[in-house]
Amino acid sequence: MVNFNEFEDDTQINDKPSLIPDGTIVPVLVEIDRNNTIPEPVTINGETYPANLLRKSQNGGMHYIAVAYKITGGEYFKRIIWDNLNIACSGEMTDGQQKGIKFAHQKIKGLIQSHCGLSSTDKSEKAQNILANFIPGNDYFKLEGINAVVRIDFREGEMYKDKATGEMVKGKDKNAVAPWGVLRADDGQDYSKFIEFFENKPVNTEQSVSQPSPQPTFSPDTDKAESEKQSIATDMPNWG
Repeated sequence: MVNFNEFEDDTQINDKPSLIPDGTIVPVLVEIDRNNTIPEPVTINGETYPANLLRKSQNGGMHYIAVAYKITGGEYFKRIIWDNLNIACSGEMTDGQQKGIKFAHQKIKGLIQSHCGLSSTDKSEKAQNILANFIPGNDYFKLEGINAVVRIDFREGEMYKDKATGEMVKGKDKNAVAPWGVLRADDGQDYSKFIEFFENKPVNTEQSVSQPSPQPTFSPDTDKAESEKQSIATDMPNWG
């Protein structure tokens, strides 16, 4: 488990604002932050998730995994990009919450493909086995320690109303990883030149697709990254 005290925050380097430029491609190691998680197993819409995995948002019923992308090589070595992956929502969901969960699932699928050296359009039996069996029984802890190649976004801080003064204030700029920002084998040299920085090998996921695995499952798409970016349909990923 990563020691979160070891790394610089993604918005500060030597006490000077220093965000990673938009479009920068980096190799990362995925870690899960267990701080402030629900300490017991939680069941949401009939699905049970392990203890110490999910956080619950303060507003609404969204449950998410707090992850850190630790940069493992290059100019920004040891920097961390923080992310919240929306996994499930108790109660009735808004369109925005549905999209948030859909995009998180797309990102997780991309991370698995990137870690395992798969292309985004690979429909082989091996690829289907990996996507169907990588996360058995909602055990999202399997994401911890996987490697991937990602493209960093620069996002300007949004305007919000300060509760104390009532004035509109600009939030902090930040770095992020978009669902379509995960690179895979069909991204050519942009992907392959960073494989040397992968610290962990993919796990054995050779179970036959004829043997149904516990949920969730990810079905390979034919869409490339740009079509994923544009996809905001209300259809949720196929979780069985």
